[in-house]
Amino acid sequence: MINCEQLTGVVTDYMEGRLGLRLRFEMVMHMAMCPPCRAYVQQMRLTARLAAAAPVEPADAAVAAKVEQALRPGGGDG
Repeated sequence: MINCEQLTGVVTDYMEGRLGLRLRFEMVMHMAMCPPCRAYVQQMRLTARLAAAAPVEPADAAVAAKVEQALRPGGGDG
């Protein structure tokens, strides 16, 4: 049976329907017996819905350039 730590590692795959039948079954059974994990998965679902519904505004060119620079190897300050 899947444990709490394992559940948190595969919750995104579960929500996106990418788990096999056995692991999906184990997730459902675990959530039925574990209120904290059930709440965690519900919170993840809510977060995903809110993020999908949030408006996206393009960053201005200066911000985009700074982000691109920071993502380059050796480009960040830390």
